[in-house]
Amino acid sequence: TLEEKITRKFPQVKGSVYVIDLPDRMIGEALPPEVVALVASQNILSRLAKPSKVGLGNGFMLFRMCSNTLPKVQQFSGTHWLPLVSYQSHEEMTTNSSNYLAKLMEYRHHRSIATYLPYIPPEERLNNEQLEKISADWELLNVAFVGGYGWNNEDKVRAYPSHRLIYNKLASVGRTNTLAGEFLGHLLDVDGNLIGGE
Repeated sequence: TLEEKITRKFPQVKGSVYVIDLPDRMIGEALPPEVVALVASQNILSRLAKPSKVGLGNGFMLFRMCSNTLPKVQQFSGTHWLPLVSYQSHEEMTTNSSNYLAKLMEYRHHRSIATYLPYIPPEERLNNEQLEKISADWELLNVAFVGGYGWNNEDKVRAYPSHRLIYNKLASVGRTNTLAGEFLGHLLDVDGNLIGGE
């Protein structure tokens, strides 16, 4: 199964991967991100019992998952919504960003709290007090919701400008076929290795 393949390649995620099988005909008829978002909100997020810290990645699928959650007073009272990725300001202004999703969940779920994750340039990350505090919170997450997307020629239009730069560099040397997709703000090659970036 896909779940076994993922946990074999990344043993540290064993027990935290939820894979759904879609009938072949459904894949052509439905928008897969919508289906995954609905499954995540109904089968995973709705079953959490008063989590103290929930991590949120970025992307359309997670935006739809957050939008599909039913506002409940008690379930997420005191929950801290923690963004897992941030971008430079010109790339951050989107309803799909981690910071936006954390704030959306705070508004939807009374008495929960959104943390803000600023973009910190790589050269300023070492010994950055704010990043160290957020990193300590990440270590205590009850659950994290992350998404990724595959990549094809059309995707470069929707990608962040920094990702388009990497794509264009690969295209200039005829290596776009090595690009598999994006995960938590990082581009991955077909073997699961990071491409470019920090």
